[in-house]
Amino acid sequence: MGAAISPSLTLEDWLGAGAILSQLEGRLSPGTQAAVVTFYSYRDRLPSGLRQCSSGKELVERGFATDVELAAQLNASDAVARLIQGAFQSEKDTPPND
Repeated sequence: MGAAISPSLTLEDWLGAGAILSQLEGRLSPGTQAAVVTFYSYRDRLPSGLRQCSSGKELVERGFATDVELAAQLNASDAVARLIQGAFQSEKDTPPND
């Protein structure tokens, strides 16, 4: 997140950014601090918070409630997703320089 924060960011955007930023050391800009504070305010109720977001509601309505639960898990994976030829793949599953 840069100096200017887009007003079109959703709550789920703030929560995701805040979760990542909360793990960083050093000084954060006021905007990034706001994302961290937002994350901490929802940390103990992430599943219900995400279900209340517009995209969370849409996912639940379409039968993907378990995806929302998965998205609410913290430190659940040590892999990084990479978009390769139109599909996300685990960084662990792809050779370097691919």
